Amino acid sequence: MKFAWAMLFATLGAFAQDPVTKFVERSYAIKTLTGYYLTAENGGGGTVNSDRTQRGAWETFVMSQVSPGVFTFKSEKGTYLANAGVGGGGNRQGGGRSGLSANRRQPDPSAQFKLILVNPEGTLVAIQTSAGTYVTAENSGGMKGARGPRSVNTNRTEIGEWELFYLEPVN
Repeated sequence: MKFAWAMLFATLGAFAQDPVTKFVERSYAIKTLTGYYLTAENGGGGTVNSDRTQRGAWETFVMSQVSPGVFTFKSEKGTYLANAGVGGGGNRQGGGRSGLSANRRQPDPSAQFKLILVNPEGTLVAIQTSAGTYVTAENSGGMKGARGPRSVNTNRTEIGEWELFYLEPVN
């Protein structure tokens, strides 16, 4: 399923109006459509997986706005989610596959993302990297990347079900 209308929404300047400001400087869990959370393993510093169904500290990120429509996600240990294939000599997988990591100490361009609102309430989003690709939970979650392919990639150019996430507020 493609969400071309979500791309149109963003292209028409939705971020110029900044509708996601209500999310800023709060803690969120990022959950796939099938109920798996993005996890910064060990609270940050390395791999990001999407194989947990329970939310804890490793599944919680502080979202901050760095410019209109551009956001960062900080892990429990203070490292930022980042597109591993952009800047900082990240770890690219074979075939041009890039993963999401939680290893940036500063919010450089690889750690900055646009949120594409997919529903009017603003809880369902696609997360676009600074390179223009989308964060993807392979199989919409449930995979662990330690011994096989990365479970969270940043190599898709279109929004489908695996590129959709709920932002779940954490108190």
